[in-house]
Amino acid sequence: MLNPCNQIALDYWKHTPVNPTAINAICTELDKKRLFLRIDFKPGMPTHATVSTAVKTTGQGHAPTVVNFFRLVSNFKPEAPLEGTIYIWLEDGMWRDLNSEVRWTMPCFSFGRHIHDYQSFLMPDPAFIESTAYADDKPAIDRAVKEIPWSAKE
Repeated sequence: MLNPCNQIALDYWKHTPVNPTAINAICTELDKKRLFLRIDFKPGMPTHATVSTAVKTTGQGHAPTVVNFFRLVSNFKPEAPLEGTIYIWLEDGMWRDLNSEVRWTMPCFSFGRHIHDYQSFLMPDPAFIESTAYADDKPAIDRAVKEIPWSAKE
C-alpha cells in the first residue's frame, strides 16, 4: 500500500514528462556540492548504484544503507523486475531548499521533507531501515505505552 504522503508526488510525476538530458545536467551541476545517489535497475542485471562526488569525499549520506534497501526492494517481486532509474536525495529534508526548477524537473526520493514539498517521495530514514522498522524496540515501546501514564510522558 502506498504511503498517503507520497500520493501527491506520485500523481504529479505520473502526468509530468521527465527529460533525461535535464536530469543528467542537474546531476552534473550538483555532483560535487550535494549528497545524492542514482540507482539503475535493468531486468536480468545487478542493481547499479552511483553516488555523487560529494558522498565519496565526505563519507556522509547513508548511501550503503539506502543501496542495500533498494537491492532488497528490487528482489521483492522477481516476476515483475524493476526497470529504470531512481534518484535519492541523501541530505535530510534539504531537497526543498534547491532551486524550484530542479525540484520540478527530477523526481526524487528523500528521507525528510517539508509538509509542502510535493515533488519528492518520502522514504524511511536509515535508522528505520537498519532496525527492520525498530523491531527490537517495539516490546519496550509497547510496555511504555501500557505502563506509563499519559501525564508522566514528556
